[in-house]
Amino acid sequence: MKNYRELESKEHFHLKGLNVEVYDQRFKQGPDPLMAGDIEFYIDYATKYASLNGKKVLELGAGTGRLTWELARYGCDVIGLDYSDKMLEIAEEKRSQVPDFTQKHVRFVKGNMANFNLLQKFPLIIIPCRSFQCLLTVEDQISCLRNIHDHLEDNGRFILNVFDPRFEPHTSSDWQKDFSRIPTVTHPQTGNNVKISFLDRHTNFYEQLIKEFWKYTEVDENGEILREEESELEMRWITRQEMRHLFALANLEVVAEYSDFYKSGPEYGKEQVWVLRKLGSTE
Repeated sequence: MKNYRELESKEHFHLKGLNVEVYDQRFKQGPDPLMAGDIEFYIDYATKYASLNGKKVLELGAGTGRLTWELARYGCDVIGLDYSDKMLEIAEEKRSQVPDFTQKHVRFVKGNMANFNLLQKFPLIIIPCRSFQCLLTVEDQISCLRNIHDHLEDNGRFILNVFDPRFEPHTSSDWQKDFSRIPTVTHPQTGNNVKISFLDRHTNFYEQLIKEFWKYTEVDENGEILREEESELEMRWITRQEMRHLFALANLEVVAEYSDFYKSGPEYGKEQVWVLRKLGSTE
C-alpha cells in the first residue's frame, strides 16, 4: 500500500465513503463519546423556544441528521442546512426509519452557512458538532454570524459549539497521544468493524488552521480488510476571547457559556458551548 502522502485525499465530508457512513457511530461508541449529552442539551432549548410555540428550528451543519431527527421526535419542526450532498443523502435515508408524524417535521436544504437566506426567522438556531470551524476565514465566520442575526427572532436563542483549542499538542512531540483512544466502530449497514486511525496533522499557526489526515479501515469477522479509505479534514481554531469579538461584530450577546453539554463552567481545552441572543433582547 502506498504511503498516505502519495494518495489523493478525500475531503472529509463530501464523498460518501466510510467516514460519512460511520459518522453517527463515532458519537455513540468508545470510552469518551464525542459531544456527550448534546442531544439532550439541544432538545431542552428546542422545547423551550420552538416546539411549544409551533415554530421551526434552524440547524446549520445538519450533516447526517443525527441531531435533526432527534429534535423532530420531540415535535420540533426543523430545517437542516448542510453543504455536503453525501451527508444530506444519508440524512434523507433516515426518513423511512421514522414515523410519518416525525417525517413531516423535517426538511433538509443544501446551502452554505456563510451565505444563506431562508426568508424567515427562527426562535432557535443551532450550529452543533463544531461545524462552524469548517469556515476557514474570519470573513466567512462573520458573514455566517450576521446571517444568523438576521434569521433569529428578536427574543430567540442561537447555540454554537466549537472546540476550545489546546496549544500544548502543537508545540510538543507527543501530540499524537490526543488520538490514542479513537474507537473502532460498527458499520451500521454491514455490521463490520471499522477502525479509525489518525495519520498526521499539519498546523498553520498564522491562519489558525489545522489539517488532519485520517484513515478508515473496514474488516470482516476474520480480520480481512474489505475497504480502506483516507480523508483530509481542515478546520480553523478560535479562542474564547476571539469568539466574543466575532459575536460583537454580528450584534450578538452571550447569555451563557459552558465547557460541555452538562452546563459546566468555561474551562481551557474543552468544548465551547455558547448560548446567544440578539444584542438588546429583553428575554
